[in-house]
Amino acid sequence: MFVESKLNTKEEFDYMMNVFPSIVENELVSIEQIKSEADVAFKDGRYQETVLKDYLSIEKLLNLAFTAMYTRKIDNEVMYDEILEDLKSKHGLEIDRIGEFTKYRRMRNNITHDNYKVSKQEASDAKKFLDELGATLTQYIKTTVETQFK
Repeated sequence: MFVESKLNTKEEFDYMMNVFPSIVENELVSIEQIKSEADVAFKDGRYQETVLKDYLSIEKLLNLAFTAMYTRKIDNEVMYDEILEDLKSKHGLEIDRIGEFTKYRRMRNNITHDNYKVSKQEASDAKKFLDELGATLTQYIKTTVETQFK
């Protein structure tokens, strides 16, 4: 199996096989906490924070999905849209509306860099989409870890 992996050394392979499942478990707990904070922010009318936290949860999930898919850590050259395309085309995930993900990435950037004010409807739409995407990514990650790393 080491030869088939995309890892450079036996040490990297051992790390992935032994440590990655624990990292995933811990990260999923962290992501649930972030999602909970996003829910509270939405209920409190803090819509910018809602979008930022929901988007952060997707970034974390995409990093885990990339590592699970390619058996290596993500590097700075990889774009999240590309990961979604690979998950859809190479792994058969039901990920529609990748362009909508790009829309919310841009919204997140506008909030961060331009102090964009998000309406309740925008936050609600973003939350719905990002929650659905998050559920799909979480299921992929859990299934991959169960079948490839244990």
